[in-house]
Amino acid sequence: MVMEYIDGTALSKVATEMKKRGVEPGSPESQVLGRRLLSALTDAYGCMIFGSGIIHGDPHPGNIFIMPDSEVALLDCGQVKFMTTEQRLRLARLVVLVNAWEREREKDENSVQAKELIRLLAEGVRENGVIFTPDVQGDECAAAVAILLFGNTQTKLPGGFAGEEISPNSPIVKVQEFPQDFVLLGRATVMIKGIANRLGVSWALSDRWTPIAQETLQTMLPSELLPIW
Repeated sequence: MVMEYIDGTALSKVATEMKKRGVEPGSPESQVLGRRLLSALTDAYGCMIFGSGIIHGDPHPGNIFIMPDSEVALLDCGQVKFMTTEQRLRLARLVVLVNAWEREREKDENSVQAKELIRLLAEGVRENGVIFTPDVQGDECAAAVAILLFGNTQTKLPGGFAGEEISPNSPIVKVQEFPQDFVLLGRATVMIKGIANRLGVSWALSDRWTPIAQETLQTMLPSELLPIW
């Protein structure tokens, strides 16, 4: 076994370290650090999901280090998920649909196109193996799950569902069964969006991932031609 020493501060201790250096939460300096962190994590998971298909499966503040040069390191790769090409294609289509719905919603959330995108989002979530409780009717709950996972932090969910995963009105409450790949992805995206919310930063996750998802769809159909990186 080969190990590498990473010099840095765990994300779980960054707030304490910043206070020691006189950097207050919400200050311009902390906002800059927060955006660098969010950008690094978003880009890293985008490449893992849509590129190699090998995903770091244990993202938590103790496994994320901020190095002295402000670069971000992910530690502890003992838990990973290998995604098939078909799984990556399904997720890429879902991310593109989430982004399309968010853009359409800004114009008219009740438009025919917006409603059709809700239907397609729900269909995509179910195609990924998510099963809902028997009382779930219609498409809004399933679509809300996709938007909760891959949408932008300030996006209002359809159907009146709450955007906080621990809320009793979260669409996650209505999920009866999550496939493992969705669980791991959910941990990553909820972590990224949670960091953004704590920092008070509006973070456009679907905006950042849509170009790479579109490239995935172009390079992997009908067969994988080139890795996206």
